[in-house]
Amino acid sequence: RLENARNIQFRNFTVVWGEPAGPDWKQALSADNVDGLVLDGFSAGQAPGKGDNPSITLNNTRRVRIQNCIAQPGTGTFLRIDGSESEKIVLLNNDLSEAQSPTSVGKEVRKEAVTSY
Repeated sequence: RLENARNIQFRNFTVVWGEPAGPDWKQALSADNVDGLVLDGFSAGQAPGKGDNPSITLNNTRRVRIQNCIAQPGTGTFLRIDGSESEKIVLLNNDLSEAQSPTSVGKEVRKEAVTSY
């Protein structure tokens, strides 16, 4: 979990869930109030037994670039974006074809906050 952080970069990594799933395992990555986040070459699915929890959650995040990422087979929602302060989120060249729902955006997030290429 990333919280109240700035200028974080993760490149070329995969999250593989083990068994049994720990009770605190909810997402591969959770970012709350982060300014400046790059996920490049990230691969993940949902935590086992966690129902509709997404692989990645962003809440009130700014200046985010998610690129070259892959949703693993069996993924429900890959990315969930919440928070009225979320802005400048760019999705670029991701393969989310294995996700039932590639992205989910909360009602409070402005439409112009998220750009997908």
